[in-house]
Amino acid sequence: MKRKIDPDSLVWKSEYNIQNYKVDLEHQSLFSLAKKALLIRTMDNDKNEIIELKSILRSLSEYVKVHFKNEEQYMETINYPEIIRHKKLHSALLKILDTLVHSLNDLTIDEIEEKLYEFFWNYFLTHIIDEDMIIGTWSRPLNIIRHNGKWNDNFITGIPFIDKQNKKIFKILDEAFEEVAEDERDEKIKKVLTHLYSFMKEHFKKEEEFMQEINYSEMKEHKQIHQNIIQSCNELLKEINQTNSELFEKKLAQLIDEHIVNHMLVEDKKVAIFQKREE
Repeated sequence: MKRKIDPDSLVWKSEYNIQNYKVDLEHQSLFSLAKKALLIRTMDNDKNEIIELKSILRSLSEYVKVHFKNEEQYMETINYPEIIRHKKLHSALLKILDTLVHSLNDLTIDEIEEKLYEFFWNYFLTHIIDEDMIIGTWSRPLNIIRHNGKWNDNFITGIPFIDKQNKKIFKILDEAFEEVAEDERDEKIKKVLTHLYSFMKEHFKKEEEFMQEINYSEMKEHKQIHQNIIQSCNELLKEINQTNSELFEKKLAQLIDEHIVNHMLVEDKKVAIFQKREE
């Protein structure tokens, strides 16, 4: 059988961690089980290997159930505000996996592998990235998350207009974390985030015009990162009236840490290095 699916693509990455040892370890074990199933190679659907694959899949299904139970217990200990919605997502994932397990006898090994791969990439990994990592955000104290959202000299690129506008971004972000009365909190954050969203669109446009002027070699990739940041801001704006206010504030801090800060430290500095090299 010619394998269409690469099991080596099922690699656990550190960025999938939610910073809880037990949960992260279980996620890694689930990756290992899925990879083990996909590593089974067969010619003409050898019966022994099909039996082994089905056995691994059933073990995977049972382990997922145990993992979800443990994860839900962890959410309870940290008073996670979206636990009910998260439990519903778990139930939906278990139904998909149970359907796969119950249909094993009707599927060829190619079909089993394809459906397993689809479950892992289209459902389980997406769940970790989109949902489980939010649990990690909630569990971290807000003052620690806020710490990285401060301007410091490490962000300086040496390109005056970029540094000036980057400082302005952090000034806007400081406003987001200013203490206000509880009943004013959501409106304040929404106002600040809307301001940030508009300013960053303007800033990115000017930065892209500058990159074009200097014929920056990685302009296409840099523009895509800009688009991703704007999309993340836009998605966060949509959540403001639907998410627990403290969790929303932590998500904003995480966006700053993972997208904006990283962008300045890495991508903007690469532009500056390119410009100096070309002078």
